Amino acid sequence: MPQKGDAGFKTVLNLLRTLGPMKFEVKPKNNKDGDGFVLHPFDRIDAQTTHLNHMFNAVFFLPMHVVKKALTGFGKKKKRS
Repeated sequence: MPQKGDAGFKTVLNLLRTLGPMKFEVKPKNNKDGDGFVLHPFDRIDAQTTHLNHMFNAVFFLPMHVVKKALTGFGKKKKRS
C-alpha cells in the first residue's frame, strides 16, 4: 500500500474499498464432502492495515503446481555424489 499522499494511494484505497466487502462462497457438488467455506479477498487487521488473504491468493492467483508443493512439501533433497 502506498503511503498517504503518494501518487497511487487513492487508486489503491478505492480498490480496497471496492473489493473488501466481496465474498466468494465455495460449495462442493457432493454434500458428503462438507458444507464448503467463504473466501474474502482481504483480511483487515485494523483501520490502517489490510493483507491479501492467503487462501484467496492460492485459489485465484497462484499456479496449481505451486499450491500443490506448498501443501505436500517440496520432498526430499537428492544427495549429490
